[in-house]
Amino acid sequence: MNRQYVFKRQYKRALVNIFDALGYAFKSTQQSPLPIPKRLLIIRWDQLGDVLCALPLIRSLAQLEPKPYIAVSVSPSAAPLLRDIVEIDEIIPFQASWFSRAGARRDSVHQLIKNLKTKKFDTVLDLRGDLRHHLIMAWAGISHRAGYGITGGGFLLEHVLPWSKDEHAVERNLQFLSLWPSVNRNNIPSLPWKPRPEELSWLTGAVGKDPYVVLHPDAGTSAKQWPIDRYANFAKALKRSGIQAVVVGTDQKMRQSAQAWGTPVIDLIGKTTLPQLVTLLQQSQGLISTDSGPAHIAAAFAKPVWVLWSGTSNPQNWKPLGPHVYFAQHHVACEYCEQSVCPVSGHPCLNDLTWETVARAFQPSFEQHLKLSLTPAHV
Repeated sequence: MNRQYVFKRQYKRALVNIFDALGYAFKSTQQSPLPIPKRLLIIRWDQLGDVLCALPLIRSLAQLEPKPYIAVSVSPSAAPLLRDIVEIDEIIPFQASWFSRAGARRDSVHQLIKNLKTKKFDTVLDLRGDLRHHLIMAWAGISHRAGYGITGGGFLLEHVLPWSKDEHAVERNLQFLSLWPSVNRNNIPSLPWKPRPEELSWLTGAVGKDPYVVLHPDAGTSAKQWPIDRYANFAKALKRSGIQAVVVGTDQKMRQSAQAWGTPVIDLIGKTTLPQLVTLLQQSQGLISTDSGPAHIAAAFAKPVWVLWSGTSNPQNWKPLGPHVYFAQHHVACEYCEQSVCPVSGHPCLNDLTWETVARAFQPSFEQHLKLSLTPAHV
């Protein structure tokens, strides 16, 4: 049997291949069509952007007749994103230890399995293709299981979907609709969001009522960070046009850098909850960001999004989808390395992305959406 794995290290591929060979030896190769689920669970335990890319699938599956009970299990940090999506009947937070950063919360797999058993789901879809997820789905006793076999454990699934590294994450998720081909496709993530009164009150107190653009220099990994001092040029251009620059992120080291920009900015670094950040983006004039979760959120609101794209991930797979998404990128020989820390001296994919290149790339869209100039002569 031809099995496709995403591991780069040969020893991992060999180990998983042996594991799968043993598992497939006891598995029937016959696949029967999946019935329309009555109680459907969708698993997406990784990052914010991944959850946003799952929204078109979730909303498409809600069109099944009769509509199933749909539960979505995501990390606790991502769960608030889904609160106003009427197609979702239940949100099950779970913090997987394999996606937790050092010192962060980690939930019990044993308790999760007990919880899932009581909920009596008949069908589960794992959108990542993770062996650990397949094991949990099987141990929870869910009869119909579908996903990808790219990290092993495909024999634990009733339906193994083909994996394409060339597809965008949204399109890859929508492959699950092949299990129920009568469903119409929703192709672009859109995020329904109803700010609560306390969130709107916070926004007024934090930002005021003047127009603003959000700057998000943070990226979670150093390999995705454009030099933060270059964001000062955006802040200065916005200030001259009467638009406030609001800086967000979680890296406290950025605060000192932002304070040295030489132009006033509203500093919300480390000061927003996820609902506050989502409300901030929804009410903004747009977002200037690295390749990050907030870029996907703003794009799901159809906001103008200007992305400083690193060489880490391929935009063909992971770019935010929306009507007004713009990119500045410096191509290098080692691009799309998927590294969290750049192994190349000087980090050329982002350090060599100059302000002049960025200004030329973004100038037409800045004039269109914000009526301001970014040309070097005006900064």
